[in-house]
Amino acid sequence: MILTFFLRLRSHKTLVILFLISACVAIVWASFSHTKLEDQSYRQTGTGSSDDEIDAALERVAREKLGSDDGTIIVMDAQTGRLRAVVNPQAAFTESYAPGSAIKPFTALAALRLHLIDDRTRQLCHTRYTYKDLSISCPHQKTDSAFNLAQALAYSCNYFFGKVGERLETNTFDETLSSFGFGSQTGVKGTPAEATGSLPQGEWRVSNALGESKQLMVTPIQLIMAYTALVNGGHLFVPQQINQREVQIKERAHLTIAPEHRALLIEGMKGAVKYGTAASAGLATLPVDVFGKTGTSAMMNDYHSQGWFIGFASERDSAGIPNPDNIRLAVLVFLKHSHGADCAGVARSIFEEYAKRRGVVEDEKRTSENRLPANAPGHLSSTSVRLHLTSRNITRDVALEEYVLGVVSAEGSIEDEIEALKALAVVSRTFALHNLQRHANEGYDFCDTTHCQRYLFTLTNERNHARFKNLLKRAVDETAGETLLDEEGQIADAYFHAACGGMTANMETLWGVPAPSYLGGVTDEYCVGAAAHEWVNVIPAEKLSKVLQGDPQSDVGARLENITITSRDRTGRVEFLTLEGETSRVVRGWDFKMIVGRALGWNVIKSSRFEVVRAGANFVFRGTGFGHGLGLCQEGAHALARRGLTYRQILGHYFPGTSLGSSGK
Repeated sequence: MILTFFLRLRSHKTLVILFLISACVAIVWASFSHTKLEDQSYRQTGTGSSDDEIDAALERVAREKLGSDDGTIIVMDAQTGRLRAVVNPQAAFTESYAPGSAIKPFTALAALRLHLIDDRTRQLCHTRYTYKDLSISCPHQKTDSAFNLAQALAYSCNYFFGKVGERLETNTFDETLSSFGFGSQTGVKGTPAEATGSLPQGEWRVSNALGESKQLMVTPIQLIMAYTALVNGGHLFVPQQINQREVQIKERAHLTIAPEHRALLIEGMKGAVKYGTAASAGLATLPVDVFGKTGTSAMMNDYHSQGWFIGFASERDSAGIPNPDNIRLAVLVFLKHSHGADCAGVARSIFEEYAKRRGVVEDEKRTSENRLPANAPGHLSSTSVRLHLTSRNITRDVALEEYVLGVVSAEGSIEDEIEALKALAVVSRTFALHNLQRHANEGYDFCDTTHCQRYLFTLTNERNHARFKNLLKRAVDETAGETLLDEEGQIADAYFHAACGGMTANMETLWGVPAPSYLGGVTDEYCVGAAAHEWVNVIPAEKLSKVLQGDPQSDVGARLENITITSRDRTGRVEFLTLEGETSRVVRGWDFKMIVGRALGWNVIKSSRFEVVRAGANFVFRGTGFGHGLGLCQEGAHALARRGLTYRQILGHYFPGTSLGSSGK
């Protein structure tokens, strides 16, 4: 019996010891797990700030920016639905308003799903949309460029979406909107009076597609939840007002959104920030990638206008369109008595604070944010160029296709063959993409002079203005996104010129730089009969001597005795010539042409394909061609087009070995 007692005692001691050991292990593990969570939070923020501290900073900035204005600001985690800051919850949760243009991505999605539009859809804006009793102007500048869907979103073109709206119906429109939570409560806790908003009913009105209808009303919390689901892979969350450690992801629904549809809509939102309705806010210069959509509505209760902006910050993604998992912060700004662009300006301060708190350092102002690498093809419809207008001394962002249209208008102003204009459009687009940031030191990509490509805002042609405008728009629209690609599939180094004189130039002998095989020069009998084929100009020796003294590489003193051509390349162009005077100098033929052209005008020595003789007190230049002679010859292309060749065949002749890549059509 005593032995049994001791055995039982020993057994109890063992259990107690095991219990104590287990408890200690649990405490240590809990402590380790808590530390691990804190470490993860630290790594996610990128600074010593906790999520709570970042939230407090974001809310502080949001409150300061909203100030006494009537509206609301919502800041949310796009991956969980956690509300990080809400300023004026009453307006955010319990009141509903007309969404204005903020509804357009969902209008577009409804039309895309019904195959009413796609990435090839183009629509020329008429600056004002009128249909039955609806009349509304467009917020963007007048343009002769037909918009695709991404551009129409970026510029918030009412004409484009009005035309789309004419083909929609109430049931199909409501089906898309209700799937994103419009017309019902989001389920946000602590707000028993959460509004449901309203969806259109009865006879369809085009104004619903534009967000300018009293039938369609949304709450700010509905709008940010719906937008977040649109871009984060279809996760329609229940919004949660809790801290990071307590968050438990709750989904109302998981929506299926076609990747190509998502990409088109995000392209439009990227365009809005870079060159469209939100460009003035400077969001594209922030050290995080930001995209979003503005909205302005006049269809309200007792207010003249109300503005919206819904934007997202994402991790940088070289592909251009961010992966759903890389989208981090969602920001909604709603202001009464305001416009969408004003709301985007308020949102900028919040994104800026977020970037700072995340420890992101802005090394430089990104003038070409989210652009494709200059040597890589890709989806281009949201690409923009930064253009400097020399006569006005201003710089502005211009959508790529709008830029191409302006270049073709300027450089092809006397062309009347559609296939030649198409060839010019492709070469101009290729040049632009290959040479982005050509003027990076001055803060822009291109000037509007012959140094880059001449550009005109207004489409002009003295002979037949209406027909010319139609040809131009066709040429650009029907080749939209197409670029020349080299043998490795990279964007080619493409050029064009007025007239080659019988053979296009070899880049290596012309400029003294390595040349790709497709810029080695091709025979062009089609240019021989052109008006610029032959030219003659006489320059007094005294005058030419003064011009040459102005450049160190051609200065032979106060007296110019003779000019001797010492070598030509196989295309007939002067490779080198010798200048003789008080001293002598050997100058490259193209450099000589440029030195004279800068002083006396480009029509004096039109190309480097010339002969020169001394005739008494003058030098007589006889030559053929006009321009550098590289790549596409416009005179030859005109002749080929008149013979029935397509733009693809024309490009194949002048750029042998290249191919056409369809990027963004």
